Amino acid sequence: MTACRIGLARAIAALADAVETLEETERPAVRLGEISQDLAEVERELAGLTETHQRAVANWIASGSSGERPQPSMRIPMLEARRALVASDAEAVEQIRPEAEEAHRRAAQRVRERQIERDGAIAAAAVDAAAHAFEQCLEAGDPLVRPVGEVQQGALLDLARLAIALAQQDGRG
Repeated sequence: MTACRIGLARAIAALADAVETLEETERPAVRLGEISQDLAEVERELAGLTETHQRAVANWIASGSSGERPQPSMRIPMLEARRALVASDAEAVEQIRPEAEEAHRRAAQRVRERQIERDGAIAAAAVDAAAHAFEQCLEAGDPLVRPVGEVQQGALLDLARLAIALAQQDGRG
């Protein structure tokens, strides 16, 4: 394996690690979203039960308060306890939010940097592969890649002839 391919493999692995870290830093935000949704659902249900009870009491009073006073739903105390617990969890998560957001920002930056490194490694590996393929064509005596002159120590290709010949082979010339 060439140095370029080894570099590409390392860059891909580093990007995968950075993405995994980024996903881990998203967990506090995801959890806070779940807690917020749970709290909203508990509050909606509690509000509905409370409204129903208040309406029953208002109707009881309007009808002369005869009979037993309407009792609230047995679920109300349970929901109030649940709301207190979930609100406490939300407060706890809010305390770590600034740290979590900063960790997420840094992780996202690392992902962007690793993507740039990976892209550079892809380009280097592509150039390396093209150079290797070109060398093989030269060694095989391919007439499309014969040198037409020398520039310092390297061969100067007749790129115009190469482009025309490739187009002809592809049926476009």
